[in-house]
Amino acid sequence: MILAPKKSNFFSKWIPLRLIIPLIMILTVAGYICVKLDTMSIHDQERIFNEQQALQAKLVATALEDQIGNIVESSSTLAKYSLVDFIAGKRSSESIKHLFKIKQTDQTSLTLISFQPAAGDELTSEINSPKLIQAHNIAQEWTEKYFSAVSGMRSGFVTPKPVIKKNIYFAGVLMPVWNGNNFSGILTIIIDLNKLTDKYIGPLQIGKFGSGYIIDGSGTVLFDQETEIVGQNVFTLHKGYQDLIKIDSRMLHELEGTGEYSFTVKRNKHVERKLVAWHSVRFGEMKLVVALSAPETDATSSLASIQAVRAAMFVFLSLLFFAVVFFFYYHRSQQLLISQNKELKSKDNIFEAIAGNAPGVIYKCEIAPPFEMHYISSKIRKVTGFDPDIFLKGDKSMYYDLVHPEDRTGLKNVICKSLGQNRPFEHEYRIIRSDGTQRWVYEKGTVLPEENSMVGFILDITDRKNEEKALKQAEENYSALVTTAPLGIFQTTPQGKFISSNSQMAAYYGYDSPESFLSEVTDIARDCYAQPEERERLMTILGKFGHTSNFEARQKRKDGSTFWASETIMAVEDEDGHIVRMDGFLMDISERKEHEETMRRLAMFDNLTGLPNRVLFDDRLKQALSHANRNRMKVAILYADLDNFKQVNDELGHMAGDTVLKDVAGRFSDCLRTSDTLSRIGGDEFIFILQDVGTCAEIEVVAQRIIDSMRAPFYVGEKIYRIGVSIGISIFPDNGEEKEKLIRIADEAMYKAKNQGKNGYAF
Repeated sequence: MILAPKKSNFFSKWIPLRLIIPLIMILTVAGYICVKLDTMSIHDQERIFNEQQALQAKLVATALEDQIGNIVESSSTLAKYSLVDFIAGKRSSESIKHLFKIKQTDQTSLTLISFQPAAGDELTSEINSPKLIQAHNIAQEWTEKYFSAVSGMRSGFVTPKPVIKKNIYFAGVLMPVWNGNNFSGILTIIIDLNKLTDKYIGPLQIGKFGSGYIIDGSGTVLFDQETEIVGQNVFTLHKGYQDLIKIDSRMLHELEGTGEYSFTVKRNKHVERKLVAWHSVRFGEMKLVVALSAPETDATSSLASIQAVRAAMFVFLSLLFFAVVFFFYYHRSQQLLISQNKELKSKDNIFEAIAGNAPGVIYKCEIAPPFEMHYISSKIRKVTGFDPDIFLKGDKSMYYDLVHPEDRTGLKNVICKSLGQNRPFEHEYRIIRSDGTQRWVYEKGTVLPEENSMVGFILDITDRKNEEKALKQAEENYSALVTTAPLGIFQTTPQGKFISSNSQMAAYYGYDSPESFLSEVTDIARDCYAQPEERERLMTILGKFGHTSNFEARQKRKDGSTFWASETIMAVEDEDGHIVRMDGFLMDISERKEHEETMRRLAMFDNLTGLPNRVLFDDRLKQALSHANRNRMKVAILYADLDNFKQVNDELGHMAGDTVLKDVAGRFSDCLRTSDTLSRIGGDEFIFILQDVGTCAEIEVVAQRIIDSMRAPFYVGEKIYRIGVSIGISIFPDNGEEKEKLIRIADEAMYKAKNQGKNGYAF
């Protein structure tokens, strides 16, 4: 007998129901106001702090730009006047060296000044320390590397990629020196980036845990308080942090800006946000980005006391609310417990009545062998000849002992496998009754994880098994016909289960025999189709037309591999027009599909590099222009032609040239976004499609990145080749709206770049 708890009037006496809604509303409004005030205060503090960061970044960038401008202006004066006088014999080498020393002393960021005449000995400022010796060696390398490029310039300067090594942080300027119309040599200025950057970023006030750093246009870290990351690329350092990589990308494309990102603090494993501000400057072809970052706590530390008071108030109101709710639900739970006890008693009576009249045995037992019984219905007496109490008391050592010895292992494996996969099981096996006779039974069960047990249903199917035995002889005649057929022949139910199949059908799906195929494949859509929705499409066709011919879909083998198949199926209907069975045959058409795919690829892609060919390029360019026209965006076309590539073919032959072209295609592909397209249109000519570009500066960054990707030499056999690239650029819709015109303009610009000295780009 279940006793109902004594009724309590505490809730109804002391806390009227009409107070619940006002209390909830007050708590909700108070919590909302607290959160809103905190959010507004934090946003204001972050905005002010970020504006201060942006101003500091701009001041540092402006100072760097002025300092670099002074260096360039001073170097230009040396090249145009003092060195020209030296070449003309108006000044001695000693006076030039003395002048170099003066310049080196005036500009504290200068490490070395070197002049390499077109003919004769070089003049260099003092190299009386290991650091100056390293600077001198780097100056010689740059002079040799850029001699041909600088000698073709009348004015301006070249900025090589900075040298960032251990304790070496050098940038440089290379200027041509002309005496009238005669090229006379190269003036090289080595700049100590460590002195230059530390002078401006070191004194900044950027918070307790803030940092300042400088990166170049390729993302390489030129300065950071954490010296161990200097020289590394930010995209490599920040791999896996998508929001931080987005800010890095903005830094390289936007002149100035601010942003924020989340990170996990190693000290105590909590998540914080960092506020970032940056400003960019140009140093010839080189871009420098000055960035400052600080944790959000540096900006919002002044709000800590206010937040603590608001949090305490919110916690107090929340505790009050939960106390009210607790008393309310305590009262309700007492009422529900009484009601549930009545329902459970009623359900127990109903269950006993159902179990006693069910056609089979209902049970509950342990989930591990020997499957000790917790409950078993009275129908067990009719199936086994034993009373239910014998199984529950354990005198008859469990129902499992009645299973035929030859069937025990199979039953145990099926149960353990299905329960291990957390799905229901079903199995047919033999048992031995109390009188010694054998009976066939069907069992289906499922696990109850919360009770560490399983429940199931056992049905005597001996009569059905006898009928199946009578039909076996007739089926053998049919099986002999389909077993040796070269096609997969099968029958299925409308619900998606195979009724029969021949050996070829089982072999198609990777099974050793039709029996294993039929027993293991329980759901055709899930087990046989690579895309289960294809099975639904097939059933729709059969439901509408009653048959289908040459239905093609990708099928799935037992090992997970796939193949293409063609099915021809006829639906068999009963007298009411309902589909009761489907007969058909299946043929493997993978070889034909593979041939079709090969022909398609040959038609759309370059056979050597795997890049889109001219046909696919025209289609993607048409789509890009249409997209840009709809969204009022710009598209850039970069027409690229390799410089000095003919030398490889002439010396080593076309096979070596093909190897270089594959390497070039890989380097070019690494310079693009996933939305961009790279195509090889023949020989050593490539075309790039850059979608959704904003300014010319963005296009120039990509063009320079492509040029920089060719700076590394190509090793072909035992020889080393240096190959450049000349790029012509046209922009939609600035240069036109028709693709033929845009390609022609880009082609003409490419020749313009070649005429300007190669290994560059032009619009």
